[in-house]
Amino acid sequence: MMAAIESGYIRFRPVLMTALAMIIGMAPMALSEGLNTPLGRAVIGGLAFATTATLLFVPVVFSLVHRNIKQTHNLSQSGE
Repeated sequence: MMAAIESGYIRFRPVLMTALAMIIGMAPMALSEGLNTPLGRAVIGGLAFATTATLLFVPVVFSLVHRNIKQTHNLSQSGE
């Protein structure tokens, strides 16, 4: 569990920097009045959602599943 927390701290900055670089790079396309405007907006929305999921949702779900497995393991050992 500690390895997952530590890796989360280590990977937070590179993931955020990569996503922000792509979002900033797509901003001119999303703000223009051309045919590619919907594509730029979709890419920015997808990156924002995926980054949020990567940085928040996945670690929370992992910790909940890990806690549940640990509790199940402790209950099965105490019942023996």
